[in-house]
Amino acid sequence: MAEYTQKHLRPVIFTPRGVEVILEMADVLLEGGSLKDHPILSLGFTCVSPLRWSDSALEVFRVSSGYGIPLMINSEVIFRSNCPCNTGRLPCTCQRRGIERGGDCPTLEPGRPVVFNLGFSHTFDMKVAETLTGAPEGGC
Repeated sequence: MAEYTQKHLRPVIFTPRGVEVILEMADVLLEGGSLKDHPILSLGFTCVSPLRWSDSALEVFRVSSGYGIPLMINSEVIFRSNCPCNTGRLPCTCQRRGIERGGDCPTLEPGRPVVFNLGFSHTFDMKVAETLTGAPEGGC
């Protein structure tokens, strides 16, 4: 990605080890410069409904904190399945499940930019037990 663009990088990260690899890559690209001074990338994760973070997501947030890396906090609700229409739009960003750092919220750090993103809303078709993306019910 970095070789062919001057744009911001948004890698998909699923594990804390993935964060470590991205941090190593950023160090090479910035030639030892600071990510806080030159935020060339951002990370994101999707909350698990109803309004919970998986242990992997919390660990990704913890490992990536301290670098000023912007976060996109996603909530991909599934109507008729895991939440009503109005729930799930803003995931719980400060859920504490054993990864507290001095009482701080594990997903954030002072000054860390955060974007809350609804993501894709889905509708659960109970007749066939499938999740539909792009269904008109998702636009409520």
